[in-house]
Amino acid sequence: MPEQCSHLDQIKVRQTNKHVCEECVELGDTWVHLRMCLVCGQVGCCDSSRNNTPPGISTAPNIR
Repeated sequence: MPEQCSHLDQIKVRQTNKHVCEECVELGDTWVHLRMCLVCGQVGCCDSSRNNTPPGISTAPNIR
């Protein structure tokens, strides 16, 4: 059985009502997939998106 993730204690946010990347909307652009930080709740686009906003959210340990 795999070890339990050591970052689970950092999860504070489990859902959001945001369904857009606000930075992409401001730029008039689109995104490929959205990512949500489970620690702060910030929503942004993934690394495959043209703008990749906000930087670093796709590599955070707790994203959905």
